[in-house]
Order: sequence, then C-alpha cells, then structure tokens
Amino acid sequence: MGADTMELCHVDYSFKPLKPIITMEQPVLEQALLATHIPLFYGAMPNLGLYSQPDGPFPNPAELMPAGKIKEAQESYEQTVAEAVRDIVSWPAHA
Repeated sequence: MGADTMELCHVDYSFKPLKPIITMEQPVLEQALLATHIPLFYGAMPNLGLYSQPDGPFPNPAELMPAGKIKEAQESYEQTVAEAVRDIVSWPAHA
C-alpha cells in the first residue's frame, strides 16, 4: 500500500519547473527528513512535453509523425531527451 515510504514533490512533479525553486524546496525537505522516521524521497521526473512546441524549443513529434515526417520526429525526440538530461544533471539551472 506504499506505507513504507513517503514522498515530497513540487506540484508539477517535473524537473524543468522545479529547477528555479530547488533552493526553496531544499530546507522543506531537510525539515521533513528531520521530523520523520519513514524514508522520505523527493520526487521529480522529466516531462518531455515541456520541451516541444508550443511550450519548448523543439518541433512537436506528435504533429510531425502523422504528417509522415518520421525522421524529423525522431530527431526532435533525440534533441528533447538531450536537453532534458542536461536540465536534470546540471544543478542549479544552466544559463
């Protein structure tokens, strides 16, 4: 039933919106860890949809594939994943 762990996370749960506020989230997590006995994880995951147009810089693969632009969709996914990995491993937010 998941009663063996707890989780703290940002409302959006994805790395991209979390990065600018991570310094504000850190003390909250530290205080929660001090006040609990149960293992506490900070949850976040990549949201690749934030990297494709209209919100992000890369073409939307969901629009390219129905148009038969499979190669372009694949390249867009590859660029999106590379940018997401860059966002995840570069703390704090890169310039």
